[in-house]
Amino acid sequence: MAAKDLYWQKVEGKWRMQMCALGQGMVDWPDVLGQVAAAAFTGPISLHIEYKPSDVREAIARDFTALKKLAETADSKEQS
Repeated sequence: MAAKDLYWQKVEGKWRMQMCALGQGMVDWPDVLGQVAAAAFTGPISLHIEYKPSDVREAIARDFTALKKLAETADSKEQS
């Protein structure tokens, strides 16, 4: 599974995908990760940093932390 986030932005009259930090875009992560947990997915999750952060290491750490929190929330909802 590839984890990345995006939003749509109109540029010169055309809609374009804009990649962004995990949790700052349009992806409904609680729903996505809830479905992943419900499916008992045990495969790898690859975190993609496809936007242009000023500090790549900081962006990786921030997005990884966000993904872990979202996954823990989805997992706890699945168990209840």
